[in-house]
Amino acid sequence: MEPSRGAPRGSHPFERVREHLLVSLHLGRLQPGDRVPSVRRFAVMSGMNRKTVHRAYRALVGEGFLAVRPGAGTFVATSPGPHPSAQREDE
Repeated sequence: MEPSRGAPRGSHPFERVREHLLVSLHLGRLQPGDRVPSVRRFAVMSGMNRKTVHRAYRALVGEGFLAVRPGAGTFVATSPGPHPSAQREDE
């Protein structure tokens, strides 16, 4: 999964990461249960700051698109909706 460099120049890097992953989901490049690149790997592949990528991943976890499995990585969520642990973090 190579990050696209064709994002609009005016968009914030956080939104570009988010859009890239959502488009990959929509087009079927990523399926439920698929592992997504680590924050570090995505940052290196895209040339973006790791903090920006981490922020986008956290937002997608909160929205229910991604799920974090401690010690295993970040995966495309198998069921839609906010992840219960993401809700506890925001409280």
